[in-house]
Amino acid sequence: MKRALLATAAVLSLGFVAANLNISQPQAITDGVLSELKLEQQPDTSGLIGGPSKFKITHATLQHLTKLANEGKTIVVKSTGAIHVE
Repeated sequence: MKRALLATAAVLSLGFVAANLNISQPQAITDGVLSELKLEQQPDTSGLIGGPSKFKITHATLQHLTKLANEGKTIVVKSTGAIHVE
């Protein structure tokens, strides 16, 4: 019983690691940037690990961008792909 439990835990751990490896670095960076801009990430219905990410433009997105525009802010994209608002 103990071996079966350990084997199951090992298989699940490998599955989670493999899932994280299938998401590309550019996709991870872009997803983070879109979240910072207050876009709402939609659940993945494709069932594919590393499949396309979907984001919904919401009222919060528009409010956030309008606030940045009214304050005269600039979005700077760093060499890593991350953004900084100044």
